[in-house]
Amino acid sequence: MLWNVPALGKRFIVPPASPRLKKTLLKPLNKGNALRYYVPAAKNTKPAPPVPTTGAKKTVKAFQFFKTKFKEVRRSPFGPMFPLPARKVVRDIEVIQAALECGYGKRVDWTAMLVLNSKEAQELTNYLVARLGMLLACIRVDGKDARALREFYKKMESSEKTAISFLAGSIGAYIAARLWLKAAGERMEAFLHVGIYTKSIAGNASLVSYFSAANKWPDYLVKSASGQWHVFESKGGAKRSRWQRLAEGLHQLQGMPHIGWAGQPAVPATSVVCVHTSVDAGKDMQLTVVDPPPDDNLPSERQPLEIIAPVATLMKFLEAVQQFRSLTDTALDSQVDGSDVWVEQDSRQFQGVRVGLPRKFLVYEEKIRVQLGLFIAVRDALEAEDSGSERFNVALDRRLSGAVKVSRGTPERDNVEALVLLSRDRAAILDSVCNMLGLDRLAEDVREIVKEAAETYFEDDENAVLTTGGLRLQSAGWRDSSRELDQKGERPRA
Repeated sequence: MLWNVPALGKRFIVPPASPRLKKTLLKPLNKGNALRYYVPAAKNTKPAPPVPTTGAKKTVKAFQFFKTKFKEVRRSPFGPMFPLPARKVVRDIEVIQAALECGYGKRVDWTAMLVLNSKEAQELTNYLVARLGMLLACIRVDGKDARALREFYKKMESSEKTAISFLAGSIGAYIAARLWLKAAGERMEAFLHVGIYTKSIAGNASLVSYFSAANKWPDYLVKSASGQWHVFESKGGAKRSRWQRLAEGLHQLQGMPHIGWAGQPAVPATSVVCVHTSVDAGKDMQLTVVDPPPDDNLPSERQPLEIIAPVATLMKFLEAVQQFRSLTDTALDSQVDGSDVWVEQDSRQFQGVRVGLPRKFLVYEEKIRVQLGLFIAVRDALEAEDSGSERFNVALDRRLSGAVKVSRGTPERDNVEALVLLSRDRAAILDSVCNMLGLDRLAEDVREIVKEAAETYFEDDENAVLTTGGLRLQSAGWRDSSRELDQKGERPRA
């Protein structure tokens, strides 16, 4: 570059200045979807959420509540070993994994006949997998690997938006739960959705009460490998209403009882978390995680939430078997021979995803269906009798109508009815029935099978995930098949 210097009357050649690095190159890459975490601003306090109101005042009141009573954090409040991630690139198989873990929802009723009728149970699972495809059709992945709703979402019917928001909220809660525990150095051991743990409660489920105005069960119970219990409530919808929805969630989660496996001391929940997943057309999905501390001063007469571990384990087992059949289009009566630990097949719905199931699961399936179905029938019949709606024998007959393997006169059925006559204590009856049917031994066998199969799975493998029920999902280059679309800024899903 030529410069005139009048004072010297000469012309000098001045070399150009070295180009400056753009500030954006010095910043960490903002990849994935954003997450924000909130805890009470004042330590060792639990702010009372505002009582729900209606109209615009409801949103304003909720926003002011969180603004004044909570603070944003980057460390888990119960075990701050690692920073909570500000962003998360959610892999394709993680979305599928989360959807499979979250079940159907609060209205699912795992009746005895649904367990015993493998065809009907499989049809429900097929629907749940198809429902996931509907959600994925509404989502794109942009150039920053963030998942966002497509523009046409704003034109969808409100009923379909509600279904998509519900499923998106469930998936977001599961992903947040894994990150929440991982940041505390904890590993997720059990993830029980409401359709499973409500059928696994020892004693009378209706006596386990929460905040009276809520009249609902929390969405998910999570147990860590160290024995901690965590409660998660999921919310989904437009970002503008997130504070209102979060306030509703905290309102519903007040008065959580102590939690534990039946036969072990129940403990207070380590954290009680509400997660909101924003769902807005054309915008990235964002997760907002709020954790008020659990209730310290519960009434001494409050009945704890005690879960029969073998029942929960076996229900997760059946769920995994049905999910495998649905994802791979494997017929109910098909037998897969071989000596490998895993049965593996390609998914028929999700290209590039391979689905694995411990081979021995298929050997145990029929036995577990019969025994678990009879247990749930007894549990529901006892509840019907307690409510005064039906006598036990009548209620049991109705719940097992058409089930030949547990009909009147079979040894299992006769033994169950004899046990019920010996005691009127509901928890004692269910414990005796569980032992008589051998559910504890079956559950132990299932856990050993999962443990053996998990030895071939590496948690750090970015191409594979394992559900808490024992199902393995492995990616075989699903992302790689759409690199050309990456350059255009987005990749389609499903």
